Amino acid sequence: MMRVAIIPLVFILIFGGCTYVSQISPSSDRHDDTAEPRQAMIPEIEETPPVAVVSRDEPPAPVEYQSLADHYVPDGNVSDGAVVRGLRVQLYVTPNSASADSFAAKAEIDLDFPIYIIFDPPNYKVRAGNFADRTEAVEAETIIRRRGYEAFIVPDDLSTEDTD
Repeated sequence: MMRVAIIPLVFILIFGGCTYVSQISPSSDRHDDTAEPRQAMIPEIEETPPVAVVSRDEPPAPVEYQSLADHYVPDGNVSDGAVVRGLRVQLYVTPNSASADSFAAKAEIDLDFPIYIIFDPPNYKVRAGNFADRTEAVEAETIIRRRGYEAFIVPDDLSTEDTD
């Protein structure tokens, strides 16, 4: 009975030792695709290159920030006048600037109100008129709707030059 228990124990030790040895030292001539990839050696931390220090006899020329403002060309929606809160009639909204320009050109011909294109990212809004009170804006909205436009009143910033 003892012999029956010893034989399987001997087989386990022999075969277990063989698999352990093959895991420790794989043969160098065998290429196994399932083996883990070898990691590259990471070099030690390199020294940072020295910083070049330039000595000057004079300080650098001052930067003129105003020079950028001299080249700024404002669009038609910006003016030098003060801004007041008022009302306009919105006619059209689109993300395409060319579409807003063509719609505004058509509206300028059809309507007797000043037309504005306001860029409120990501949309271009075509609006008409400069109204200080709601009664004027409602009258203009009625006229614009009769001419076939889908229009509604919106609050907007008006330049004092536009309201004159």
